Amino acid sequence: MNVSFNPAISTNSKQNNIQFKGVRGEAIVRDIIKGADVKPEAIMKEIKGTFGVKTENAKDIFEAFIENIQTFFKERNEYAKRLNEAQAKIRKFPNEKDDAVYNAENKMREFYQNIIKNKDSQISQKDKELNEIKQYVQKYEPMTKVKSVEEVGVILPERAKEILNEIIENRVKAYKSMEDFLFTGKGQEAALKQLDRMMEISKAQKDGIFNIPELETMLKNIQHNHRVYISSSTLYNMENMITSALSGSKKVQYLESNAMKEQIKKNAMAILTPHANERFFNESVKSVADSLDKEFKEIIQNYRGFAKGIEKLKKRHNNNVELELKEVPYNNVASKVIVKPASEAPYELEYYRVSSFGNSNWS
Repeated sequence: MNVSFNPAISTNSKQNNIQFKGVRGEAIVRDIIKGADVKPEAIMKEIKGTFGVKTENAKDIFEAFIENIQTFFKERNEYAKRLNEAQAKIRKFPNEKDDAVYNAENKMREFYQNIIKNKDSQISQKDKELNEIKQYVQKYEPMTKVKSVEEVGVILPERAKEILNEIIENRVKAYKSMEDFLFTGKGQEAALKQLDRMMEISKAQKDGIFNIPELETMLKNIQHNHRVYISSSTLYNMENMITSALSGSKKVQYLESNAMKEQIKKNAMAILTPHANERFFNESVKSVADSLDKEFKEIIQNYRGFAKGIEKLKKRHNNNVELELKEVPYNNVASKVIVKPASEAPYELEYYRVSSFGNSNWS
């Protein structure tokens, strides 16, 4: 919709270039156009002569008036015509706007309806293809369950053997790592790796791998000969490693100091707390802390009992005895005291028996 309105009208107007035959008429009309105050008396004076109206002057003046009046009316009529045309176009604006909006809406609606129709057709075709694929897959669904036993996610017997051997090989290193952490707050990496190995074995136990006689024998060997007990509970495995590390430490006497014992406990709780479980009473943070207190008390008692036991052995043989310590790190069962009396055959006692002897009423 393009509406233009140009009021400029090109006519042969003589407003700016009046060329009448009579000089009088030309001058009077020019003065009027310029806006001069031309009085009727002045015009009449130009028309009149000595004996009446001067014909030539009157003719010039009236011709000029008539032609200018005709020009003005012509221009007026042209302006009126242009104005009417413009008003007619303006009146059409709302209708043309509504028509344009309506046409645009129809075109847009038709455009998107075609797109939707096309997409519906594509979706319908894809649904058909999908149903065909589903029917095909259903025939071969049992094949999806076929895989190697190595893909099941369990520990195979060969790997279980390797882990058990790794636990034995790293036993001392892991306990030393835990000991360092408890006394210094650093160096726990080897201990944590050992705990990971234990949890793998724990998973294998749940899967029934240790029903295999060879593996069952290996597991019992670790428990009885190397004093490594593996539980399905990470918390228990950690507590067991902590107490074993402290029991076999050369710094076990530090537990006699309340301040040192409290700091060792804090270090131990730092590693145990994340694995506590408040849903179970015996695995709550409080229960774990109380259990540590009991373990510390027993460790100190065994430490004191061992010193007492050595003294009792000496007295039993009237100090006429040689005592040899055969220590296996972090193992109070494999560690032994070889007693060599002067007048008797030598014999040996496990460390834990010496501690029990020291704490007993026997002499």
